[in-house]
This record gives sequence, structure tokens and C-alpha cells, in this order.
Amino acid sequence: MDEKEREKVALFRFGLIAPILQGQVTNIREYLAEVAERVHQVPYYGPKEYTPKTIECWVRDYRRGGLKGLNPKPVPTGGRAGRSPRSCRRGCFL
Repeated sequence: MDEKEREKVALFRFGLIAPILQGQVTNIREYLAEVAERVHQVPYYGPKEYTPKTIECWVRDYRRGGLKGLNPKPVPTGGRAGRSPRSCRRGCFL
């Protein structure tokens, strides 16, 4: 995945969390559940579903690193697959 594709994914993620960031959501848990119910057409990845926790972690990532914080991290070549070191391992509810 090149930098342009990462940016497209980051913008897609921002689109999902923008209502939370802009204070347009009165019940965050309901909003997260509603967004997680849908299958999303994600740039580069195609159709994907997300858990509420994943979307919640994007809010945290955005608050920490801005739009760049929403970029998918490059996958290391070789080695074994596993969780990214930046993944949200503990409950990071807003």
C-alpha cells in the first residue's frame, strides 16, 4: 500500500468518526454500534466490517496524531502476522 492509498483509508476513517469529533453524536455507544452494523466499502481493502472498539480506537488515534494517526501502518514483510504495536489492546473508550 502506498502513501496515497494510506491517506484515502485515513480519510475514510475520519469520515466515520467525524460526527463524534464534531460533537454531533449524543450517544457515542449507540453511534458506534450503528456504524459497526454496516459493511463499508473501504479504499484499498474493499468491503469491511468494523467493531465498535476499532472505531473508538480511531477516535483516540485521531486525537493523538491527527489525520496521520488514522493512516494504516505498513505491514512488515516477513516474520509472523500479528497485532500492530499501535493496536488498542485495552479498553480505550472515549
